[in-house]
Amino acid sequence: MERYEDAIKEANQILKLCERTGFRLYKPEAELILARAYLGQKNRDKAKEFANSAYEKATKMGYHWPKTDAAQLLNR
Repeated sequence: MERYEDAIKEANQILKLCERTGFRLYKPEAELILARAYLGQKNRDKAKEFANSAYEKATKMGYHWPKTDAAQLLNR
C-alpha cells in the first residue's frame, strides 16, 4: 500500500509542475500513474476518473501512447 501512496504523491507533484510550467505533455502520463495506483488500491471510481481525464487530454494532443493505455484501463 505504501508504494501506491508514494506513486500517488509523486504523480500529483508532476501534475503541479505541469500546471506551474505550462508543460502539459506529461499530464496524461501522470494521470495514468494515478489511475493505476488507485486501481491497485481497488478504488475503481478514482481510477476511472483519472483514466478518463488522461484519455481526453491525450486525444486532444494527438498523443497516442497514453491514449491507448487509458483506453485499456477504462476497458477493465
